[in-house]
Amino acid sequence: MLVALVAFEGCKDTKKDENKTPPAAGGESPDGNANAPGKQDQIAPDQNKPKQATPPKKPSKPATSKPKEGEVTVKLASDGSDKKITIKGSFDDLASLIDKAEYGKALFIFNDNEEDYDAFKGLDKSAWGAAAVGCTAGSGNANIRPKRCVDPQRAAGIPISKTGTAYEDTLTTDQQTKIDGAINAITTLLASGAYDAVVFSQEKGKETISTGELKVGDKVKKHIFDALFKINEAPAAWA
Repeated sequence: MLVALVAFEGCKDTKKDENKTPPAAGGESPDGNANAPGKQDQIAPDQNKPKQATPPKKPSKPATSKPKEGEVTVKLASDGSDKKITIKGSFDDLASLIDKAEYGKALFIFNDNEEDYDAFKGLDKSAWGAAAVGCTAGSGNANIRPKRCVDPQRAAGIPISKTGTAYEDTLTTDQQTKIDGAINAITTLLASGAYDAVVFSQEKGKETISTGELKVGDKVKKHIFDALFKINEAPAAWA
């Protein structure tokens, strides 16, 4: 009996085990269960979806692509009425603009030195002339200096150097006093009512005056620039 039982067990049908599907690679269960360990979702790309074009890069612009322009209101000395004055920076040579009809009522501002500035202040109008000290043409935009010795004045200077040495970035008390005194003199000219605009040299790409090859401190140039656009305010506002 024992022999017969062993023989019976050995004759069991093994086809059921042979037909089982082996586990899929990556750990997927035979029934395709996506939650089986190792299953990774794969999304087929949409071949018909149009590709988005990359927008072109916008060209970068300089900090100041054109000269600054503003407007101030001044009190006329004659009757106390208000008059609007345009303040304009320019990238152009001032000498090429000053005699144009469109600038006929503009006051041009040039970079001066203390020696010529003081000499002009000490001149009587009767001594004005292209050959007078304080009226002779200088270098850079000071080539329009003779235009301040005509009546009415077409130009006014602001000191930025002394004895050939440019004002440095520290902007000393003496230098600021000199600059602010010159700007006050410009305010007085504007109060005469003879002008409708102020034009000065502006440095390209920056909100500051241009001083050409003369290496003037940035703080000095910025102080003058800001003061011109606040020329109708008290000097305390120019700092």
